[in-house]
Amino acid sequence: MKLPENEKQGITKALWNEHIDSMRQNTKKAFISDIKNLSEFSGSVKIPVLEKTLIAFIDYLILRELKLVTIKRNISAISKLTKIYNKMLISNGLSPVFDFTKSHYVKDKLININPQNQTEKKTPITKKMLSSLIGVCRIDKKGIRNKALLMVGYRLGNHSTYDLINIKYNDLIIDNESIQVILKTGEICALCPDTSRALRKWLAVSGIKESYVFRSMYKDGSLKHNNVIPVTVTRVIKTLATDHNKQIGGIFKDINSFSYLSMKAGFEKEFEAHKKRFFEKSFYSVTAM
Repeated sequence: MKLPENEKQGITKALWNEHIDSMRQNTKKAFISDIKNLSEFSGSVKIPVLEKTLIAFIDYLILRELKLVTIKRNISAISKLTKIYNKMLISNGLSPVFDFTKSHYVKDKLININPQNQTEKKTPITKKMLSSLIGVCRIDKKGIRNKALLMVGYRLGNHSTYDLINIKYNDLIIDNESIQVILKTGEICALCPDTSRALRKWLAVSGIKESYVFRSMYKDGSLKHNNVIPVTVTRVIKTLATDHNKQIGGIFKDINSFSYLSMKAGFEKEFEAHKKRFFEKSFYSVTAM
């Protein structure tokens, strides 16, 4: 197998062969196959493999309907490749690069893959269900954050949770009437009036004027510097669903089936239903002529 195609990496052929030759035959075959998968997906293998690339790569492997154990093996192979590269850097007196396979986002992505059907847990949350969750949000600082988090997350529609949790204050276009969000892709998403008001209230209560908009919080309600992670979004949804069942009624049956992907799944489900109704209406209009 050829070396990863990035001259700046400087992985020497001797170091590469030393690592490959030390593997058992089956392990070597699997390792080479896994790195080839990454190369086919991204066009080339550049170290470090960034977090966003890894998350997209996992989605790619899911779509190929690979088994969970195979998906984890692919990610492990990338981790091994990063170790080879870091070994070379250290031997040359340079600092090692970060292994993004160890990041919270990548770990959460793997955790939320359902081993039974090889798809991620994403029981849809419809707009009606979202309204029920928002209705039981507390009026304290954390409740205000959670309300804004869910409303903005649902408004982003088919964009990823990664886009939601990485929104920074400088990504917001705020005027008297509404708020717009500039996503990492450069796309601008205009928030509806209700969502704009919820986000504006969170910004006022939190005092956030820079860095991440949706941040983790200490028990006393003070803000941390880091942003929330996908598992935080999952926890918010499950907690509010549990609170709703206790306070109002049990409309949320299988709470454990919800995850941070549920809002996106709900948006897509309602979009598909709307599209189906539109085409059915168009079809009957045409046939009636």
